[in-house]
Amino acid sequence: MNRELLAQTFVTAAKHSPLSRGRGRRTILKVLQKIHPEPLPSTFRGVPFLFHLDNTTERKALVSDSYDRVELDFLIGFLNSSPSTFIDIGANSGLYSLYLASRMPPGSRVYAVEPNPEMCRRVAANAALLREKGLAADVAIELRQLAIGAASGVAYLDLSLGLGPAFLADQKGESTLSVNVMTLIGFCRENSIGSIGAIKIDVEGYEDRVLLPFLSAAPTELLPRALIFETVHRNHWERDAVAACLEAGYAITRKTRSSILMALKS
Repeated sequence: MNRELLAQTFVTAAKHSPLSRGRGRRTILKVLQKIHPEPLPSTFRGVPFLFHLDNTTERKALVSDSYDRVELDFLIGFLNSSPSTFIDIGANSGLYSLYLASRMPPGSRVYAVEPNPEMCRRVAANAALLREKGLAADVAIELRQLAIGAASGVAYLDLSLGLGPAFLADQKGESTLSVNVMTLIGFCRENSIGSIGAIKIDVEGYEDRVLLPFLSAAPTELLPRALIFETVHRNHWERDAVAACLEAGYAITRKTRSSILMALKS
């Protein structure tokens, strides 16, 4: 049995056992790192991906189809009934963008927004896998290498904590790279986006700078019907993003350990 097939066998076993969680997951990932340290082709909830073991999101999704199930199922409920637009801010390797693209109806559009060039390469590779399998054939997948923030310009992406936890910084440092920044309202205007089914935001404590300027400037018809954003780093917020969303007409649907799920009141 070759190394790739052996690693995939371990992944399949993990997905159907307690090894997909907690200490078991850490153990199986250590074994996988020894067997097949290179990127491993596999699937997440039936969707093909090339998984890298140097990124927390990819590591968790590789061995568990239950990863972020609550969040993904919530978003699907707003995106699967008619053609719509999904914006993935902080797309990482494209797990949300491409999984949802595979479930959205023809005529839909997905924007994967990610400032890290390495992660953009992974999104592009995973999108190619999706196309090869004939999935999301009539869904437009747009990859944008930039960050979304409070003002347009240039900022610095700090990679000192790794690929997944990379965050925007104002100052250049040894572990930073310069990235273009655009406001969310500016992004929507530049891409002629007139309505949004859902937005997911995972930007390591920068969520308020993404959301609040948008909520202040967006016309009612542009407000997304659903929002998911991380709250685990809310101690880095300058203003309360949850309160701003409630004031803008959103209701809290559910809270998870790391994120909040909100829907626009009808």
